[in-house]
Amino acid sequence: LDANTYREASAQRHGVHQFSEWITSKGMTSCWGEEPDPANTTTCNARTFLQPQLNKAVRLSEQVTKGEQNLKDWIVFYASQLTASNTNRDNTGRVRYVQEMVYPTLVFPSDHAVVSTTLSPVVKKSSRGDGESEDGSFLIATSTASPVTVAR
Repeated sequence: LDANTYREASAQRHGVHQFSEWITSKGMTSCWGEEPDPANTTTCNARTFLQPQLNKAVRLSEQVTKGEQNLKDWIVFYASQLTASNTNRDNTGRVRYVQEMVYPTLVFPSDHAVVSTTLSPVVKKSSRGDGESEDGSFLIATSTASPVTVAR
């Protein structure tokens, strides 16, 4: 999900922590955990003077310090149904993340990092005996469940 979140909330922008609190209030969580770190950025881009919106353009020497670096991309799910592990970001196309590298690049054409995580079902035993849990979460017949890896 491109939640368009920013390090800090403002009157015009939703912050990382504000968004996390909102999804938590809906019974959901994300691949970033209960208290996501805004420093786990999934964007690092800067406009040039050749692009529209000149007021947002920055000099080449200032593209990292004045460019946009935010945690905008989330994998969201119901906390009672799934857990996340092995969350990764990739801004190279080689399954690694280079901090403060401006993208898109010639080899990585997106302005958002790829976010991947492994989702595993929450395993609960039914106390009712009818195959359903009290909270509607998944019920798995075995004590182990195969995780599923997803990427945004």
